[in-house]
Amino acid sequence: AVVNKMDKEGGCWRSAVDSLRRKLAGSFPLPVQIPLWRARRRGGGGGDMVVVADLDGGDGEYVGAVDLVSMRSVVYPSDVNVSNVEAMIPQVTSLLMEDGVTPRNEDCQITIRALVARNEMIASLADVDDTVAEYYLMEEDVPIDELKRALRRSTCDKSIMPVFTAAALKGKGIELILDGITDLLPSPIDRPPPPVLIHEKKHK
Repeated sequence: AVVNKMDKEGGCWRSAVDSLRRKLAGSFPLPVQIPLWRARRRGGGGGDMVVVADLDGGDGEYVGAVDLVSMRSVVYPSDVNVSNVEAMIPQVTSLLMEDGVTPRNEDCQITIRALVARNEMIASLADVDDTVAEYYLMEEDVPIDELKRALRRSTCDKSIMPVFTAAALKGKGIELILDGITDLLPSPIDRPPPPVLIHEKKHK
């Protein structure tokens, strides 16, 4: 599922995900991203703006998302004409060190919010996937590759419905959605061969 038009006034990620849970009973929506906003720093003056992670809707401009699987923030340029493809290249920042566990900046608000959301994602995924459940019960970090495989298994067997965030008209978040389609959805070779039906000719 894609929560689109996050750039519109009143866009609230948490409310949208809760609405999916209420209205699509049994679909088990699982957020795999959290939205990012460019807003005025609290206590800051003038043009003091900062990118923040806000699940309840931002007061500023929607600028991208944090991928909770790879723990990377993807921030798009502000107020760019979507037809200008060269200007739509996002800034991608890894929130973790090379070991995939240690935060680059433990005091970063985005990293703190993302780690909480990632732990919630893994806890929910552990309810439907035995491999992740084993890591979770042993209190071990789930490798990124194993996490992707678990998300794909659970998506293909309809145990979960991954939820992405975007502002498609402005070209924000589209690449992450396409990556999600590639990583999580079944390809044609995953489908079983079509059944062969033999029609017997009836003679009178």
